[in-house]
Amino acid sequence: MKKNTLSGRSVMSMEFDWFLFILTALIAMFGIINVYSATMSYGTISNVVVQSFAVVLGLVLMILISRFDYEQFKNLVKPIYIFALFILIIVLFFGVTGEWGARSWIRFGSIGIQPAEFAKVCFILTFSYHLSKVQDKINKPLIILGLLVHMGVLVGLIMLEPDLGSALVFLFIFVCMMFTAKLSWKYIVPITALAIASLPFIYKYALS
Repeated sequence: MKKNTLSGRSVMSMEFDWFLFILTALIAMFGIINVYSATMSYGTISNVVVQSFAVVLGLVLMILISRFDYEQFKNLVKPIYIFALFILIIVLFFGVTGEWGARSWIRFGSIGIQPAEFAKVCFILTFSYHLSKVQDKINKPLIILGLLVHMGVLVGLIMLEPDLGSALVFLFIFVCMMFTAKLSWKYIVPITALAIASLPFIYKYALS
């Protein structure tokens, strides 16, 4: 059986997007300048060094990942989602509580890792595949329920930390992807109205 390809050619053969790469690098450099400006009174450049190392590492990973055929991610959807669940559960037991009261970090000495950041990438990859499988039925209630469960399990674990900020980011990603997948306006309008109406309650109770 002939395998389907993307427009008859491998994704790896596509031209590297240098404009996006340079733009990302410039934004990252601007961030380093801001870090230096904000911490110069400390008398040390350790924060700048750490940020610079992270930027270089990120750009290298960006190049390496761009050489990977993203079509192959569809074969790893289940392991990726399980990995996201695993790291979010791990942080509940071994996480470090921050100054805002959320147990959202895992620390190895002076190095801190926030599992929710990795879970965001995992969610985008797995949710994209989920949407591609149900796109023709996106406006059926049971399909929407399944998509909500896909997101809700991850968000529920994050709220147990509790980390409202990361949970809202997941929600924003979910809304954007659902909109892009052409969710009907008969769902978008009432949900938007409900979200706006609930803002005072979220401010009073959730943000406390």
